[in-house]
Amino acid sequence: MTRRKLSVRKLKDFEAVRKYFHNLTMSTAGKGNVVTGQAQALAQGASRENIVALLSEREKPVRLLKSFAAVTVVTRQMLAGLQNKVSLYRQLKDLDTKLDLLHSDWLDSCGKTVEELESAEDGLRPSLISTKFEESGEILDLVEAAFRRIKEKYADKQAVIDYLDFVDKPIMNKSRDNSADSRESSSLSVNSGKGEEYVKAKLPKLMEEVASRYSKLKEKFDSDADMSEHQLNQLVKQLEALLSKIDDRSPFESLLKDAYDFPTFEKADIAKYEEWQQTKRALIESLISSSNDSIEKYVTRKSEEAALNSNKHSYNTFLKKQDPPKFRGD
Repeated sequence: MTRRKLSVRKLKDFEAVRKYFHNLTMSTAGKGNVVTGQAQALAQGASRENIVALLSEREKPVRLLKSFAAVTVVTRQMLAGLQNKVSLYRQLKDLDTKLDLLHSDWLDSCGKTVEELESAEDGLRPSLISTKFEESGEILDLVEAAFRRIKEKYADKQAVIDYLDFVDKPIMNKSRDNSADSRESSSLSVNSGKGEEYVKAKLPKLMEEVASRYSKLKEKFDSDADMSEHQLNQLVKQLEALLSKIDDRSPFESLLKDAYDFPTFEKADIAKYEEWQQTKRALIESLISSSNDSIEKYVTRKSEEAALNSNKHSYNTFLKKQDPPKFRGD
């Protein structure tokens, strides 16, 4: 078998092709930084645009739910639009969650401090966004109260059964073990329909989740003595969300009520869970209180600094060198 020799022309053609692809690669690499910079700029702009769009999307459910919550007399007409109001209620809660997440990410990447945003009266400054949450929070509370009134008056109506099953019953002070001894042995909880094995597995898992999250938030608070007002407010929100996992209306509380439904569930284990719940609640509430104290001190310090700077400016103006007096005949 003889080996074919490449002609001189083919070698030259091959070298030209190699140089072409080499130059093309170098050209593309040189533009890489430019493309990356443009992508980052677009991503930053999209973040602000997404928040503005989200704020605009919130306006409709806020407006409609505000009108619904203002009605004090429960009528049958409310039943006709109940499904729609529940949908709006859930939509607003979801939008608030997304807004908090997007706004927090934007604050971390916008390249400006909270003070700079406030001074410039930026449309996404934290104080303005905070008022949005205050408004929607009050509306959601009023809507929940309206849902409870509807459920109390029309508990047997199909619309209420279908759409208000998540609303708490009017009487919630019933003891966890109020009638546990009188119940017949069952493999499912009367409270939630969950099985005993599910409850036994879920309680320790939830305890571990809450304990781990609390440790991280506590470490963050203790290690950063110079947290800004925004950071402290975010910490309080996270602690309150954590507290809602183990308070009197929490998933943890529901699991404890389930545990009492099972005659074979060890009472000693339930007592241990209850003790842990009370201790952890006290720790979280204490950290919330400390965080709020830090916020108050931060605001006071900033106010004092502003007042001091203002007084210093006035004092310097007062001592400004005046023109020498002029007399007649000079």
